[in-house]
Amino acid sequence: MNTLRALQFILLVSLVPSGLPAQVTDTLTDDDLNIAGLTAQTDTQGVRRVLGAPSRVDRPDSVGAYKSFSIWRYPRLKVVFNNGQCDVVEVIDSSFATKRGARVGDQEAKIRRLYGRPMHANSRGLVYVRSFAWAETRGIVFSLDAGRVSKITVGNVASPD
Repeated sequence: MNTLRALQFILLVSLVPSGLPAQVTDTLTDDDLNIAGLTAQTDTQGVRRVLGAPSRVDRPDSVGAYKSFSIWRYPRLKVVFNNGQCDVVEVIDSSFATKRGARVGDQEAKIRRLYGRPMHANSRGLVYVRSFAWAETRGIVFSLDAGRVSKITVGNVASPD
């Protein structure tokens, strides 16, 4: 498991409670994984066309040999690239909504109405996956703080390893 995937897996596992029922059907579509006009197919040039130049670009040392990993930071979101392709988009304020209308600041109950029963849930977040295929990594994580969405993470949020 590469370091990026390990970090994503840690995020997912930190949200997984024991004993809760899981998402029973594939509730997400590819269209659900489009946020702020970005998809997993968006490259760095496409992100620049949609969002403009980032306010900061980070290339963390923690990913070792994976030198193509970078994080573009904007005032309201960040975009994580892997090999020049958009891997993850993290929305940190209510400026951007998911295709179903979820925003940072929404109550947990609204997310459950929009997306149904999550695959994993606890007081810190709700996890929805694109499909239950073994190698599927795409989904949405709604991070929660006091029952309200504090961050929306869209893209490769899980690890098949």
